[in-house]
Amino acid sequence: MDYSKEFRRLLADLKYYFQVIKGNFNYVGKEYANKAISEVEYAELCKRLYRNQYLKAKYTDYDSQMKTKKWLVDLILSHLPSVKIVLDIGANRGHIMQVFKEKGLDVYGFDILENLSEVFPDLRANYKTGDVLKSIPDFEVAFELVTSFDVFEHLPVNMVPSATENIKKLNAQYLVFQISKDMLNDGHIALKGTNFWVSQFSDRYKVMTELYPPLSKWKTLSGELYRYTGIPKNDFNQVPGIVFFEGIH
Repeated sequence: MDYSKEFRRLLADLKYYFQVIKGNFNYVGKEYANKAISEVEYAELCKRLYRNQYLKAKYTDYDSQMKTKKWLVDLILSHLPSVKIVLDIGANRGHIMQVFKEKGLDVYGFDILENLSEVFPDLRANYKTGDVLKSIPDFEVAFELVTSFDVFEHLPVNMVPSATENIKKLNAQYLVFQISKDMLNDGHIALKGTNFWVSQFSDRYKVMTELYPPLSKWKTLSGELYRYTGIPKNDFNQVPGIVFFEGIH
């Protein structure tokens, strides 16, 4: 074991939690963290953060994005090899959709984008504008897997149930979400732990605890065990991290 690396991680974690205690964060949306807010307040926050201006500022490094998304898709398909039809919520420009498509899956996606010219051209036929808080666009397809990466933490806590109910209406067999609870990034306002997110889906889905052993050995692109990375540390099927759900039938 590299004890120097472990020590550095410990110091990073301690620094993070000290900032939490002190409230020493200046990210956009800090005033709304874990608070019920109105639709008008949320619309103003979204205007500051997202839309096409956010895309152009945040997601210009195609190679870096694709490298990360390929890692995610390989991880998912290694543990859910039977899925063929996927919907990605908060699809952005379509990076994760592109990887699923390259793997031979039938993939669809939506986001709050107003200008679909930002979406990669070969994905636009299966891409729609939509808001998970209001209603999920009708693709007239039965999805086997629904994915969403780094979206839920951007939703006001009082509006989360609307999003989760809309997702459950899709009746997908599997859900795979990556959810963060750190206060290091703009727009992170639903800073909730494992029990909160699991409870939102528990009437229709169960956490796939049988995946814990293989997932605990999965390594990042840098060769580290994923569950030991991040500030605070990540862990599969916990928050932050990647949560695998399976429908209860």
